[in-house]
Amino acid sequence: MVKVFPSVSERWADASIASLRTQGAFLVDADRSGGATRWVRVHSEAGAPLVLDHSIRGRSEVRDARGRPLHWRETGPGRITVSLPRGSTAVVTPHGSRHPRTRGLDPLGPAGVGPVRRIGVGQALGPAPPQPRRARRIARWGMPASGNSGPYAS
Repeated sequence: MVKVFPSVSERWADASIASLRTQGAFLVDADRSGGATRWVRVHSEAGAPLVLDHSIRGRSEVRDARGRPLHWRETGPGRITVSLPRGSTAVVTPHGSRHPRTRGLDPLGPAGVGPVRRIGVGQALGPAPPQPRRARRIARWGMPASGNSGPYAS
């Protein structure tokens, strides 16, 4: 079972999860604002049934990444079961709310954030810093160009 925001303090009214890897080969993105979960997005890498404790209060809707309804079953308050084939995504929102934009997003990256600098397995620390341009020139045969500049200078 995947639990979203299982032990977030009441003082953390706003929180988000981006590309959190869970047991069962799922990647989870979620957003919480004002102490309530606004949406949860789960991407299946292996294709397994998902049991999700989504922490959304009241009725919820479950749709695919394109906004089409998915077949799901409520198994308790705030808990659902949905079959997710490999490579598919489920988006859970409160009933009647606007669905987050998910079309065209990289399932491995957080919604609208862009590249993420990874710290460890499934952890992220904000946007990745820009990568420096390579200063050295590569000669015809893949060797550094001659001269006294670059990392191979002696």
